[in-house]
Amino acid sequence: MISLSSVILIIAFVISMNLPECDQCYNELGPLCLVGLAYSIYAAAIWGSIPYVVLPHTVGTAFGMAMAVQNIGLSFAPSIVAYIKDNT
Repeated sequence: MISLSSVILIIAFVISMNLPECDQCYNELGPLCLVGLAYSIYAAAIWGSIPYVVLPHTVGTAFGMAMAVQNIGLSFAPSIVAYIKDNT
């Protein structure tokens, strides 16, 4: 399932890169829906696999660390994207 979500993300980003530029049209809606679908599949697979790869008495800590890493990424990603957008 994780591999499937990666393939869906690649397809969505390739479609998004090849769309014509448009100010007030909804052509980006399809790729964004694919990104949401891919993330849903990925999240369901990755969160469900945490108890299988850690010791039973460390499951809570593993979930906490996974959430911390995800939140770090969510806090820094918009700044990185804005920097790239401003400089290209």
